[in-house]
Amino acid sequence: MAVTVIGLITLLCGGGYAALGGDFILGGAGWFVHPNPELVHVQPEPDMGTILGVWLTLGAAVLIVVGVLFLLLGVLVLLAAMGVLWRKQWGRILTFIVAVLAILLGLLCLSSVQDVVRDATVPPPSE
Repeated sequence: MAVTVIGLITLLCGGGYAALGGDFILGGAGWFVHPNPELVHVQPEPDMGTILGVWLTLGAAVLIVVGVLFLLLGVLVLLAAMGVLWRKQWGRILTFIVAVLAILLGLLCLSSVQDVVRDATVPPPSE
């Protein structure tokens, strides 16, 4: 009973990671699409438009890379869940490996949130 519950929870987590990764990939790829073909030929001003375009292109590329990583993690978690549900030894081992990866990913997210909160609460230095 407990193995089935762990397998189903892992299956749900894997589906969530895969869906989030696919969403990031589609969202990043959507930044490269122009909804109106007439806008493709419009030349922006060289100062701010070019700088903004470069940053948006880099942001979209980073979003796609993060999406691919989440999608790969999701597939790995889905494989682990299937191995646990089929009661295979490799499924149990893969579940422990995926759990360590998920814990490290969670700690990474928490550390970045702590930096943002600390930066927001520290007053600027007075001169």
